[in-house]
Amino acid sequence: MTLHGKGGFTVPRGSDGYPKGITYRSKAEGFTLAETLVVLSLFGIILIAVVSLYFGHSKLAGTETKLGEHQGRLGASLGRVLTLANQAAEVLDQATVDSVNYTSSDSTIVLSLPTIDSEDNVISDSSDILIFSEDANGDFVAIVSAAVGSKRASGQTALLEDIESAEINYSDELNPEASDWFELELAQIIATAAGDKTISQTVRVHLKNKQ
Repeated sequence: MTLHGKGGFTVPRGSDGYPKGITYRSKAEGFTLAETLVVLSLFGIILIAVVSLYFGHSKLAGTETKLGEHQGRLGASLGRVLTLANQAAEVLDQATVDSVNYTSSDSTIVLSLPTIDSEDNVISDSSDILIFSEDANGDFVAIVSAAVGSKRASGQTALLEDIESAEINYSDELNPEASDWFELELAQIIATAAGDKTISQTVRVHLKNKQ
């Protein structure tokens, strides 16, 4: 086959249709084995990094969520302490409830509260006993010993389960019975995917009926 060009010259062509004397190479049809291995290796590294980042973020998010839930329970427990104790008149050195003796210390507090009847009247020459302490199961509890005629119910209530510690500080450390307020710090150890974490919160209670 002959191709006629401008000026009357001709370009001979071969049987493949291309001008003779010129070699054409077809485009590469894919990666070589070495190139394929390199690409797969890079893809694997990137995939591992992305997966690790995802699980790391999920682990952190799960830990923060769990700690947030326990912080909420801890705060609610201290809120109940404040509600129960804010009518206290004084810190007592000790009291006996159901044949068990409790002494005010750095982990237990014994409080005296005015006795209030069902119509919210104060009963003269009478008082209720309120104790905050850790029980034998490791729970932080409130113990009430109500006087006759009191609207408060006697008994024990668990405020927070499985505490690590309860620490009480008094405005008068040398003579707790003279204190106008006390501070209570509760701590817990929480098991999370990122390991054990310690959380704690503190509340200060003023003795509103202190004479």
